[in-house]
Amino acid sequence: SLKLSFAWDTRNNRLVPTKGWYNTVSYEYASPYLGSETDYHRVLLNSRWYVPLMWDFILRLNGTLGWVSPTAPLLERFFVGGIFSVRGFQRNSLSPTASVASSIDPGGPLTGFHVGGNKQLIFNVELEIPIVKAMRIMGVIFFDAGNAFADDRPISFQNLRTSLGFGFRWWSQMG
Repeated sequence: SLKLSFAWDTRNNRLVPTKGWYNTVSYEYASPYLGSETDYHRVLLNSRWYVPLMWDFILRLNGTLGWVSPTAPLLERFFVGGIFSVRGFQRNSLSPTASVASSIDPGGPLTGFHVGGNKQLIFNVELEIPIVKAMRIMGVIFFDAGNAFADDRPISFQNLRTSLGFGFRWWSQMG
């Protein structure tokens, strides 16, 4: 595939930002003419905002919108869910499904198989709270919303799956 990306970055720190924003837009094209076995287009828009608040709290906002052509193969489609998109859900569990046989028995029950969506919408809101500032240990309260949508379904705010939770983050210099 061939991918073209543009980014605009005003963050004060690439690794641990406390203010600024980071916006990206990308377009990807795959074709047999480029050596691909499939032919598809993908567009991704992402915006991250970091807002300093009182007491060294940081408000982190993230929004992601994606589209891939309906002809994209299964592995190139969108699968939402998990710690990198919508926390509180199993990884890749928020996507359209198709009913498939759960066994080789023709009379057996059907089960849902995740086939991915050709559209995705994800929002994340975090409040990062310093716990042990010298060690860069932070508490995080988050609200996530997102979903992947099938070819024949429009993106809908009403169909976003949501989660609310908390966690801890340690910005270690050791990795």
